[in-house]
Amino acid sequence: MSDGSLVGRQVDVKDRAASVQRSNEFLRPRKEEIKRSLAKAEEVAQAFDRQIRFRFREEADEFQVEVLEKDGSEEKVIRKIPPDSVINFIEHVQEMFGALIDVEA
Repeated sequence: MSDGSLVGRQVDVKDRAASVQRSNEFLRPRKEEIKRSLAKAEEVAQAFDRQIRFRFREEADEFQVEVLEKDGSEEKVIRKIPPDSVINFIEHVQEMFGALIDVEA
């Protein structure tokens, strides 16, 4: 592989990383708006037998819905959407992508 193609790939990775960073900056204000909307949806869900809790999982930069069942005074999580395994997978992929960017830079 020639040096020119390696340099070209490094520049391409840097350009993609900059593009992702710009996208994240654009979406940040919307996250707060989404959090407020989800809090309102939680209030509405309390009218049903099961509760729904919306969470923003910072480590994966994703939202997760928990379906809860009341068992006396306890709340039991009966389902998570997406499941924790998916959240963990997303987190690891983001870590690997970040490490790749650091190595390439």
